[in-house]
Amino acid sequence: MTFDQTKTARRWDDHWSKHDTTSLPKSKIKIAEELLEPVLESMRAGNTVRLLDAGCGNGVHVEVIERFLESEAVDPILFSGTAVDLSSQAVSATQRRVRSDRWTIIKGDAIRLDFDADAFDTVLSVGIICLCDEPQTAILELVRVTRPGGYIAIYSNTETSPITRIGLWLARLIGNTMGSHARKAIALISAPIIGLLSPGSSVSIKDDGFSSCHEIAEANLVSPITRFLDAADIRKWIETSGAVIDSENKERPFTAWCRALEESQA
Repeated sequence: MTFDQTKTARRWDDHWSKHDTTSLPKSKIKIAEELLEPVLESMRAGNTVRLLDAGCGNGVHVEVIERFLESEAVDPILFSGTAVDLSSQAVSATQRRVRSDRWTIIKGDAIRLDFDADAFDTVLSVGIICLCDEPQTAILELVRVTRPGGYIAIYSNTETSPITRIGLWLARLIGNTMGSHARKAIALISAPIIGLLSPGSSVSIKDDGFSSCHEIAEANLVSPITRFLDAADIRKWIETSGAVIDSENKERPFTAWCRALEESQA
């Protein structure tokens, strides 16, 4: 399937315009805090961090870092952040989370990055490479904009059960054919499954409420492409892109911190 950037941006704009972008599920905040801990620890140690959030959505990583800068005795000058998303609605939601002058929030392609090589110390790509037509190229881009010795966090859906794959394929087919109202209806039906039964879900009805589970369920249907990637393929693409995996959390969908190699090591 060819990736239609304009159509996809419109669909994400429609998605974020219908859902509450002011609150964030506690579960998503917790996952973001766990993912960002190496970044926060680096700032505690007095290191400068130039960070890119490639595909920021409604700004959960921005929120976590803003809370950190407000609560910790860390010189804010150590940090500068850039967040990019294809959706204007997501960009607006993320901008509303910014309470310091350390961020640049822009609309743009989170896969084909419009930044110079070696522009960032740390790059985040959460739930993005599984939504694109060329995930290997997306990883190459993440490494390209990371300075040698810098770090890339990659989080992605991976292989799941045949029943789940068939169900999602049918739901997406109906949603693509019948439009946003059909996607909303399907999401309303599947939200309890995600919130109560799905072990891989990032939210739960108990902790986050039905509306958060509904948003996640509908988000799974927005992009015209969702790949359940093989973790072994992701590891191979990282290694051939000029990076190595420093750590991997195997209790979640593919979650790894990778280090961009020096030119002599690549």
